[in-house]
Amino acid sequence: FPVTMFPSHDRSVSIEQFQVIVEAMQIWNEHFDAPVFEMIGRTQDLPPARLTSDGRVVPDGYNGIYMAGPDLFVNSRMRDEQGRASISFRGDFIYEADVPLDSSENFFYEDMESASSRNAIHFKSLVVHELGHVLGLDHDEDSHVMAEVLAPGFDPRRIEIAGRERESLACQY
Repeated sequence: FPVTMFPSHDRSVSIEQFQVIVEAMQIWNEHFDAPVFEMIGRTQDLPPARLTSDGRVVPDGYNGIYMAGPDLFVNSRMRDEQGRASISFRGDFIYEADVPLDSSENFFYEDMESASSRNAIHFKSLVVHELGHVLGLDHDEDSHVMAEVLAPGFDPRRIEIAGRERESLACQY
């Protein structure tokens, strides 16, 4: 611990997105006595994300966060997948966690009132959700953060780690 994450080296993760990803990590870090996530600066060694036939990111030795085109999600079982946490295990040990995000989505970064479209997805909420998967949380329709699909227009003021998420993490960590 902490889980060190690398943004895509090809600059597909913008400066604004990089800052929001760090803020999303901080939301999780605030719920533990020690940081659980740390963002490492860009590395030239991080290759572009590639998926296996079953929709997992091919391990490359880095915990990567990628902005990827919708073609990366072709093998997805979800019709409109906004992002994915791909976890690689050896027995009980997680040795890599990757988070590709669909760059073709209509994201917004501020409060809903400043969103240009009501069909926009709040970027920080999506990243908080995918990082929850990296920590081992599954989808939960009774959750604000871990619902299976993050609805367009999700109000960013509703981002909170509470209830079942707290209980799940408390018993695992």
